[in-house]
Amino acid sequence: MKRPIALGLALATVACLSVAVATAQKKTLTHADYDTWKAISGINLSNDGKWLAFTIAPQEGDNVFEVKATDGSKVYKFDRGTSVRFTDDSKFVVATIIPKREDTLKATRDKVKPEDRPKNNLFILNLATGETTVIEKVASYNLARKGSGWIVYPPEPPKPEPAKPEEKPKEGEPPKQEEPKKKKGHGDGATYIARNLATGEEVKFENTGTYAWDEFGTKLYFVRTPKPVTGHGVFVYDFAAKKERPIMEGLAQYTRIALSEDGRRIAILTDKDNYEAEKPSFSVYCAETSGGTAKRAAYEGDEGVPISWYVPPTSSIRWNKAADRLLFTTVVKPPLKDPPVVPDDEKVSLDIWNWKDVE
Repeated sequence: MKRPIALGLALATVACLSVAVATAQKKTLTHADYDTWKAISGINLSNDGKWLAFTIAPQEGDNVFEVKATDGSKVYKFDRGTSVRFTDDSKFVVATIIPKREDTLKATRDKVKPEDRPKNNLFILNLATGETTVIEKVASYNLARKGSGWIVYPPEPPKPEPAKPEEKPKEGEPPKQEEPKKKKGHGDGATYIARNLATGEEVKFENTGTYAWDEFGTKLYFVRTPKPVTGHGVFVYDFAAKKERPIMEGLAQYTRIALSEDGRRIAILTDKDNYEAEKPSFSVYCAETSGGTAKRAAYEGDEGVPISWYVPPTSSIRWNKAADRLLFTTVVKPPLKDPPVVPDDEKVSLDIWNWKDVE
């Protein structure tokens, strides 16, 4: 009877030793381990159901985005992709490639100027051929809701040149006459480029402010706001006809444009009727996108706008689904009062003293 008991104790001892060894071999998790854990996000399916895009991102570090054929036949992998979209015809993938995380952190530590920091790139993938196009220094892109042919992106603006000293008129030469200037606060437009995804053809839009696609990305409605006082207005470019025409022209700020869902009508928020005022009352204009003159729909004092109310510069404009009603904002107009004049003997100056000061 002694042998089975001894054998049982021996087996129990071996088992305990095995557990102790296994426990000793287990690694304790640290933050470095947590940082390597990965998550899937940004899952996106093409309209034809043949392609799936998603991002695999660690807790710390750069992500990888993948585009896979749903039948398992192809897979494309690229680093640091974000804002990934399929075109409506499922032929292209467009994305923004962000800089490496370590490069961005280094630029922050070194206090690098914004214009010299690492930049985003525009990424285009042809799903049929696997061909990729990378356009450097592009912060973002815009693709129409059902667009397939064209995208719009803002290229990196050139670095500002140092201001040149003003030239003095030569002796006997009449002084230069000052040209009319835009009002204070009226900014200049930027440059945008429209690119055909299939052919690589590009159309440049200079001095451009706000813009809007039609639903299928065949026409681009945009505000032109150049530095001179001429050439301002709202225009439309037809990519099929390769032609541009004006919707509304004149020196003014055109702060918002809104297309109806069916693309038949456009609304414009502008201070054209009160441009010279320090705090102008804005107007809402409407036009048929097929042509014709833009007509004013609302302005301070017009029918439908309450007395002592006006259309503010922050107004939103939006068409209803049937495009027979336009919704916008009106508010009570603030009184235009000059600040009270304070006599010199009543003006107060304030000195702030620190406890380290001697006196």
